[in-house]
Amino acid sequence: MFPIDDPTAATTLPTPEAAGTPGFWTEGNPTLGVPATRVRASFLNMLMQELLNILVAAGITPSKTTYNQIAQAIPILTPGRQIGHRVFTSSTTYTPTPGTAFVEIEVVGAGAAGGGVPTTTAGQVAVGAGGTSGARAIGRFAVAAVTGQTITVGAAGVGALNATGGNGGASSVGSLIVANGGTGGSAGTASGSSIALGNTTQAAATGGNIFNETGRIARLAVVVFGSLAYGGDGGDSAHGAGGSGFASPLGTLSGNGLAATGYGAGGGGALATTSNASTRSGGNASPGVVVIKEFA
Repeated sequence: MFPIDDPTAATTLPTPEAAGTPGFWTEGNPTLGVPATRVRASFLNMLMQELLNILVAAGITPSKTTYNQIAQAIPILTPGRQIGHRVFTSSTTYTPTPGTAFVEIEVVGAGAAGGGVPTTTAGQVAVGAGGTSGARAIGRFAVAAVTGQTITVGAAGVGALNATGGNGGASSVGSLIVANGGTGGSAGTASGSSIALGNTTQAAATGGNIFNETGRIARLAVVVFGSLAYGGDGGDSAHGAGGSGFASPLGTLSGNGLAATGYGAGGGGALATTSNASTRSGGNASPGVVVIKEFA
């Protein structure tokens, strides 16, 4: 199925005539003076757009040399019996379960780690920002478009001592659908004053014909000097909780950011209170995931 592409075709959809009385086609009868029914451009455009929109709804790219695309789209838009639910936590090549007609794919990018902090001296405090979560996308595809595609599962961002947290890796199925990983939280800076440190960079997703969801931001890391300090919490995902930033009344405790759980969530930021004995690391993030539901 493909739009008309003759050199004489209009480049934009012409405005159709006003709707008339519904009727039926006739070959006409010259003897009785009955004219044959005209084939109007507006009618052909209506049919073409109706058919093309079936492909759009099913996430199928129109092709001039493929003649069964409507047949591929109908099972996608009218789901049959689910015959498989597969969760991929490592990269591989997709081979469908026998009998699969179409699939619904969910991809979640890996979360990013939280930021670490340096050693502090008397009168100083440092907090690390949390890592953001990975993006998420869901789409439906004919099984022929997915078979043999490379499934990539994003690796979790890793925290490091006194350093920006590692970014999360992207998860994808070929180039059909991609969810990018989160962005690592910034490392803290030793300071003798109040601090506010955020991480609002959101990962993007593409290819989801049901939806594309950006990654979630990390919660603010703050120091209210002389009172409390909080490392930034990592961003949550649909399948995991962001790691908590280490929190403490000033001058008593220091610690690494906490690790995220599940899939796609960001790690928490570290905290160093006054005269911390050593540097601290941001919390590790959780990895991405690819889920494929198979339908007959």
